[in-house]
Amino acid sequence: MKNRNIFETKERLALSGTPEGYDALVLAAHVRGLHLHVARDATRMAALTDAIAFFAPGLAVAAFPAWDCLPYDRVSPNREVSAQRIAALASLAGRPATAADRLIVIASVNAVLQRVPARGTLEGALLNLARGAAVNLEELRAFLSRNGFERVGTVREPGEYAVRGGIVDLFPPGRETPLRLDLFGDEIE
Repeated sequence: MKNRNIFETKERLALSGTPEGYDALVLAAHVRGLHLHVARDATRMAALTDAIAFFAPGLAVAAFPAWDCLPYDRVSPNREVSAQRIAALASLAGRPATAADRLIVIASVNAVLQRVPARGTLEGALLNLARGAAVNLEELRAFLSRNGFERVGTVREPGEYAVRGGIVDLFPPGRETPLRLDLFGDEIE
C-alpha cells in the first residue's frame, strides 16, 4: 500500500488514538460543511476549541457545553453555560441546509446526551442587526424581553440589556463582551 498524507486526501477518514492536539490539526484540515465532534469531557472540549482556533483562526467553532447542574436540581444553570448552549444552537438554527461554509460544533459526551429545544423554537428567536439597519426601539425591547433578556441599569452578564436614550447595550449569548447599538433616530450607526 502506498504511503498517503492524510492532509491531502478528500476521502472520509476514521481516526482513533490520535494524540491530543494533533486531532485539532486534523479536524481543521478536513472539515467540510457542518461537523459535530464529541469530546470526552468539558476540559477536553475547551482545549480542543482553543487548539482549533490556533490551527485555523478563520474556522467557525461552536462550543456546546453540558449543563452544570442536574435535572430537577434546585440550582439554575450558570448563565455563561446557558449562553454558550444557546449561541451554538442559534448558529445551527440560522444556518441554511445548503450552507457550504465550514462549522465545527464541539460538544462533550454529557452535552450530547442532554435534550435540546426543537429547531423551530430557535428560528423565531433570532435577530440580525447590522450598521445602517432600521430598528424600532419598542419592538427591540419586546424582542429582548420575550427571549429571556433581563433589563438592567448596567450590562455585565450574558442575557442582559440596558436602554439609555438612543443607546442600547446588550450582552448576547456566545460573546465575550457586550455590544453597544448607537441609534440615530431608528437607524443603527
